[in-house]
Amino acid sequence: MLLADLIFARLGQVTAEPNARISYSTEIYKDLHISGADFYDFIDWLHTEFGADFSAMDCSRYVPAEGASLWERQFESCTVGQMVAAVQKGAWS
Repeated sequence: MLLADLIFARLGQVTAEPNARISYSTEIYKDLHISGADFYDFIDWLHTEFGADFSAMDCSRYVPAEGASLWERQFESCTVGQMVAAVQKGAWS
């Protein structure tokens, strides 16, 4: 199974959108509504499964924290393709 397929499958398990079509351009927060602990668990899975280092990622730029008001601010784009690329490079940059 290809790396992207493994990541797509994992996101399909995590998302609150059961019929989501996941592609490289899918936004993790905006399209899949993955945030807070679910997002951190996904990042941890990427690290554990593939050894990718996400310590340089400021998650608060991309997704709200658990229990945060979703209307307070806009978040930067974080796509599935960016995550695949980070895993391929071995780190978020």
